[in-house]
Amino acid sequence: MKTVLHLFFVLLLGSTFFVACDGPVEEAKEENEEKFDDTVLEDDAEFAVEFANYFMFTDTLSQLIAERSTDDRLREFATALSSDHQQLKQELQSIASQAKIVLPTTISSDYAEFLEDIRDEDELDEMAEDYLEKVVAMHKTFSKKAEDIMANTETSQFLNFARNVSSQQYVHQNIAEDLLESIES
Repeated sequence: MKTVLHLFFVLLLGSTFFVACDGPVEEAKEENEEKFDDTVLEDDAEFAVEFANYFMFTDTLSQLIAERSTDDRLREFATALSSDHQQLKQELQSIASQAKIVLPTTISSDYAEFLEDIRDEDELDEMAEDYLEKVVAMHKTFSKKAEDIMANTETSQFLNFARNVSSQQYVHQNIAEDLLESIES
């Protein structure tokens, strides 16, 4: 089962690069694309939608881990990650609202399906390693996206937000890597 879940993590991460999300995420992207096509907010709007989806997913996943894990360090990390991502999502919502950017209200179906699979697991602690690997991989991916926004945005609010995201991603990634190393040894 662990191998299947690990494969699912890899496929899910890959799908964020190559496949458009469906449902509310895709609808938000399309609405923003129509509104901001060939404007300075075009890339920022796409960034905002992707990050809103990501924050909602990691928040929910981390809440599940925090509620069901018996490992105190893992629960503490998951709780902190959830809290930080809730704050970042609120900050993003404020910036998006001011810029009239539409954000999704629910996560993509890929992420929702994954969360359902996690909810169905009896032994969540067996997934600690997979959870931490997922956190590390996603933080690396979204840190790169934040760096891209920092390099290309013309909006000071998105620049400051991306800087904040990048610094928090770095901290989360390092903690997750340390926890992963301790679990593997």
